Amino acid sequence: MNLTYIKKQLQFLADKKDVLHVKELLTEEDQVLVKRKAEELIQNIFTFDKPWDMERCQIPYKLETLDWNIQLNDDEEWCFMLNRMDYLNYLVLSNHIEYAKTLILNWIEAHPIIQPEPSTRTLDTGIRLMNFFEALPYLYANNLLSDEEILTISKSMLDQCAYLKEHYIPKYITSNWGSIQTCAMISVLPMIEEQSDIYTWALNEWKRQIQAQVYPDGMHWEQSTMYHIEVLNYCMKAMYYSNQTLPQIHALAKAIFLQATPHKEIETFGDTDRSNIQDVMTRASFLFNEPTWKLIAFNTFDIESLYTLGAKNARTYQNMQAMESNELNFDGKDSGMYTSRNSWKEDANFTMFTNGSLGSGHG
Repeated sequence: MNLTYIKKQLQFLADKKDVLHVKELLTEEDQVLVKRKAEELIQNIFTFDKPWDMERCQIPYKLETLDWNIQLNDDEEWCFMLNRMDYLNYLVLSNHIEYAKTLILNWIEAHPIIQPEPSTRTLDTGIRLMNFFEALPYLYANNLLSDEEILTISKSMLDQCAYLKEHYIPKYITSNWGSIQTCAMISVLPMIEEQSDIYTWALNEWKRQIQAQVYPDGMHWEQSTMYHIEVLNYCMKAMYYSNQTLPQIHALAKAIFLQATPHKEIETFGDTDRSNIQDVMTRASFLFNEPTWKLIAFNTFDIESLYTLGAKNARTYQNMQAMESNELNFDGKDSGMYTSRNSWKEDANFTMFTNGSLGSGHG
């Protein structure tokens, strides 16, 4: 690995996000959340309660020692959530940023060889890769990474990418598991290597996956709004970091926009909770420059959007004027999903019905 190249890429990402000014743009509410979460995490207290956590656990559990294969809450999925490390941004945006590095290095030390075990399931490895990657520009800009640590973390990330390619199976072509993994790889690998055979493979596979997974009407074939959004969230990250985009990503976002209830939520369709989608539409309206989508988004970047897209883009987004859409219906003739509303006001009438295939097990 070329240390000079990696440091140049870290600096590029830090500048692209203006990471040193991100904390200044946190709302008071988010500052309170970050402080509380970070203070729990430095005591190794973990709670998995983010809006798009696939396996939520509202109960806090404290680890006396870090065991990455431990299973708590009488549920193996607790272990999977622990290893995704979706909580790193709370540490990075707090006064305890250095503990994010501690957790990353602890995980790497515990996994000198990446091999199948509960802590290295392929889906969770893809998510963890993205979380390592997004933390690094912040750590680098705050002068918290030695050259040796940069190389140690980069080598582990490269090993994890190789592991994902080695354990890739055909069903991932049509699964959210597959697209989340390839989104992570095409985001991460350009930071580590100038040229990469794994990157070329992952990029081509990602294009094949999205073509296969997204109906022409924009619905994800698995027929679960939750997993539709998981794929969209990771595709938008990949689009931002790799400068690669596909028309199907815009279609995924538009389908979610037209499914929004008057209260800016999604219906409980196919393994889905009734969840607020303003953060998703915030990222989508900015990345696709769609002012009508901002109508149901936040006026300023939420914590997740700010962490990923950075302070520079947050300032640009604040100047975007929301516009009311004249589209009142979603006619999903390919998926069988239909919605209709009489306006975009909070007291609007809204109807959703579906008459399509069951999709995957989620459907």
